[in-house]
Amino acid sequence: MTIPNKQFIYKNIYSYDIPSCHYNILKNSDYDISHIDPNNKIARNIAIGKMMINNPTLIKFLRNTTTEIVDFYINNNFLSPKDILLKQYDGFYSTKSINTNIIHNFPAKIKLKNLYDIFIFSINKKMYLGLDCHQNDILIKGIPARYDEIDKFYKKVLNINFLNSKSIVQTLKKLKYYFFNTDKINLFMIPTEKKYKIFTKEYGELTFSKKAIDLMGIDEIDRIKYFEIYLEPFFKSIIYHVF
Repeated sequence: MTIPNKQFIYKNIYSYDIPSCHYNILKNSDYDISHIDPNNKIARNIAIGKMMINNPTLIKFLRNTTTEIVDFYINNNFLSPKDILLKQYDGFYSTKSINTNIIHNFPAKIKLKNLYDIFIFSINKKMYLGLDCHQNDILIKGIPARYDEIDKFYKKVLNINFLNSKSIVQTLKKLKYYFFNTDKINLFMIPTEKKYKIFTKEYGELTFSKKAIDLMGIDEIDRIKYFEIYLEPFFKSIIYHVF
């Protein structure tokens, strides 16, 4: 495997975005949004989505304005490409803090969302984790079929002492041992609609009811499959970064 960039672990990563992006752009651009509840995110996004349907002019306006705002803050804070870990539609993750109080005439502004004490990429850099200790907030992105129990495991990964290489190796070993030896079957129960998906050794991916799972033996679980999907990409990146 060729690893073009060995840096997978970062400290003090700033997350910036445009809060309630499309809503604030519309509100400050004299659009009639009186029918939209600003305090209900899901309902708000649905309502704006309906406004955008069959309205290419509005779609272009929102997308172009969002891009212009994000680029304005990047350019006027003199951030170089290497300063930006990830650029997204309505914001970015940066290794540097920026001035968010620059005067402009755009209908919305960027604000600091989080400061992640630890930020970890997977080995392919398609998944990433972050821990904001101040707000006790965890960032988990790009994970296929995420669920609460695996999120709890990611929190253990984020709480590794990354200042000591010996401690990193020991903790990874302990986490891997626990993963492959725990008898808590709920760690492997991936919720679907009213049921749970489980990777089994003999039959592969199957869907079960909670009652059926209670009759299963923990040895029927294909732990290797789970490890390959959820943990190995981060374990590999951590080892590559440290050594």
